[in-house]
Amino acid sequence: MTAALPRDASPPMRRESVAGLEWLVLPQAPPWLFLAFTTRRGGVSEGPWAELNLGRSTGDEPARVEANRQRVLEAAGPGWRWVAMPRMVHGADVSVVRAEAPWPPGEAPAADALVTTDPGVLLWATFADCVPVFLWGEAEPSPATAGVAPRDGAGAAPGPRRGVALAHAGWRGTLAGVAPAAARTLARAMGVGTHRLNALIGPSIGPCCFEVDEPVLQRLARRLPWAEEVLAPSPRGAGYRHWDLWETNRRLLVEAGLDPRRIAVAALCTACDTASFFSHRASGGRTGRMAGLIGIRPGIRPGG
Repeated sequence: MTAALPRDASPPMRRESVAGLEWLVLPQAPPWLFLAFTTRRGGVSEGPWAELNLGRSTGDEPARVEANRQRVLEAAGPGWRWVAMPRMVHGADVSVVRAEAPWPPGEAPAADALVTTDPGVLLWATFADCVPVFLWGEAEPSPATAGVAPRDGAGAAPGPRRGVALAHAGWRGTLAGVAPAAARTLARAMGVGTHRLNALIGPSIGPCCFEVDEPVLQRLARRLPWAEEVLAPSPRGAGYRHWDLWETNRRLLVEAGLDPRRIAVAALCTACDTASFFSHRASGGRTGRMAGLIGIRPGIRPGG
């Protein structure tokens, strides 16, 4: 079974070069789990989008973006049944993805979180400061199904129930509760409690760089009773504060029932490291996008 993640894992993500590109992976991931977050290194885009821009609505040349996306899919390996990419709207809607029901071209749902329990479905979302929240879980079959043979007639007991989710938590999605909504949906899909889930809060703008003004602060105060605990003074003085989106999403996941020991924070600020990451805030809006990817690997047998 998946071991609990230490809160102070150092570092929870590791850089890895695959097929000419660089991405970040989770070193302690179980064999059945695919999880990666791309950097900007290893693509064909130029200018403010250099190099591995994966965003189609950024102003980059479409052919370069598609070439970059193909590089990422090749690096993810063969066997994926399809790639699920939502139409993100900075809300808290969650879409459950089924392997046998791919979305028709151009009909992706408006959602900021995806969930699947089917092997071979690769969940994908793009980021450039917003917080990627990866979720996954594994649980033994319930006593009611432990002795039931699988549909293929092999006669063996079913293996562990597995599931994954990916949430896109900008500040609006964070306040809307997209991360806990994704966790609850994943837990329901797996038939387990949220305390059985693991989470990773990936690279995004950090508390060092994410400054917000009074209108946002008012919304934050109305939404979270502990808002002051995730805010810090800004050098600009009154009316501005720095907001820790990492800690906010971590607390929201704990409130949703996740075990704090199973939540890791990458603690990598996209605005601080623009050599590695695209940052909407640091670039003034003219930049590319990274991708977060998660899925149950194709070809992994139950229990493998």
